[in-house]
Amino acid sequence: MQLKDRMELNLHIGTREVPARVMLKGRQLKPGEQGYAELRLAEDIVAAQLNGSSSAAFRPP
Repeated sequence: MQLKDRMELNLHIGTREVPARVMLKGRQLKPGEQGYAELRLAEDIVAAQLNGSSSAAFRPP
């Protein structure tokens, strides 16, 4: 999946699924490129970093 600025998706974190919007920082990303993004969630969530890593999955709504 290619991330685009302001793209809507669902964030799966822990046992939750929350609608989110991707806000790319800087420029548009081409396939395979890396960059920074902010996720703006539709609701507040609690996420803990228990073992030095966290896991999340995304899918289009």
